Amino acid sequence: MLFCLRARDPKAVWNEKLISFSFWSITAGLFMMMMFSRLPIGLLQTFESVSVGYWSARSAEFMQTDTLQILRWVRVIGDTIFATGAVGFVWFALGLIFKKGGK
Repeated sequence: MLFCLRARDPKAVWNEKLISFSFWSITAGLFMMMMFSRLPIGLLQTFESVSVGYWSARSAEFMQTDTLQILRWVRVIGDTIFATGAVGFVWFALGLIFKKGGK
């Protein structure tokens, strides 16, 4: 999308701070989602699958344990940071698209 925005108006002045903030928030949010929620849940499921069986790792009893519930709620932190970056990126893109008078 950034290539399309650059090609649409090559002389446009970009808000470097906003696009940098958006990039780092999206990156940090994805990293936090992965490291604090998705990876631990996957490792716990893998351990359960190897020690008991695949059916157990996918069962409702295992998926609704307190540990997995907490790990799913921890993901909200990363989701919020990601969403902040996404909103910043949309603001940046709309600013470029609807800018009037060139610079």
